[in-house]
Amino acid sequence: MSIFTQQSIRLGVPARDQRQFLQAVAELGAEQGILEDVPGVVAAMLDREKQSTTALMDGVAIPHAKHEAIRRPGVLVLRSAAPVEWTAGESVGVGVALLVPGAEAGTTHLQILSRVARALMNKGLRETLNGGTEAEIHEALGARLDA
Repeated sequence: MSIFTQQSIRLGVPARDQRQFLQAVAELGAEQGILEDVPGVVAAMLDREKQSTTALMDGVAIPHAKHEAIRRPGVLVLRSAAPVEWTAGESVGVGVALLVPGAEAGTTHLQILSRVARALMNKGLRETLNGGTEAEIHEALGARLDA
């Protein structure tokens, strides 16, 4: 099974703050069969944010979690209806979330994070994430994750 599908994308998420945004990430992960423990995964993402912000540029963040309740690796893209305040006061409208089983923390996690970070260096991809349709986002990011 692919780590990123068109069903892994949600646009117009009605989050008002970072916690609600991360809650929506975990709920989508549960819907996709990626994880079992929504509150535990939300807590793991919030703990990660305490280490340093995952916000990058152009309103895009890479929230991520390594947790034993995550069954298989997954990449999810959520775009909020309006930007939300992130860890250090940044404004984030798009999250490219990485969910990885705890047992794969040192391998799969780093490989996926590296691919996503490299992909997000592309301004055109960031523009697609911020304004594209689900199909456009899937095509643009999927091509870079598979490369």
